[in-house]
Amino acid sequence: PGGGGAGGGTMPKVVRILLVAILYSLVMYRVASMMFGDAFSLESGSMDLQRSFGAGPSKREARVSTAMIIATVPYDKVHAMALWSHLECLTEGIDRVLIAAPDAIWSKLIVEGIKHEFVRRAEEAAASSNSSQFERLPVIEAGY
Repeated sequence: PGGGGAGGGTMPKVVRILLVAILYSLVMYRVASMMFGDAFSLESGSMDLQRSFGAGPSKREARVSTAMIIATVPYDKVHAMALWSHLECLTEGIDRVLIAAPDAIWSKLIVEGIKHEFVRRAEEAAASSNSSQFERLPVIEAGY
């Protein structure tokens, strides 16, 4: 019957997780728009109407960079391994990777450690063999 549930006035875990995910999304959208804001526009700054109606390719086109944003809270080995797996399996062909993680010392230590170890191993693999997984290693940055 009556009562406020098991939380006793606290926000349910699912709601907290959703709010954190929304906050990360908003922050990452802002960071990505600052980093790549002009990457999707033509160099002239305005759209060529003739080109939009199939008049053929324009002489000057901006290069579109590919980016991946990975949001993580690496508080245990499973989450750290998941971050490593994302970097290893999903970043081929990606120009830039932004890792979004909590702004806490423990989080920064884990993310920076994974980032540096991944880059080190990928560079070693590229130097020691002719067939590296990566044609080119993406730029990997962390956002806290």
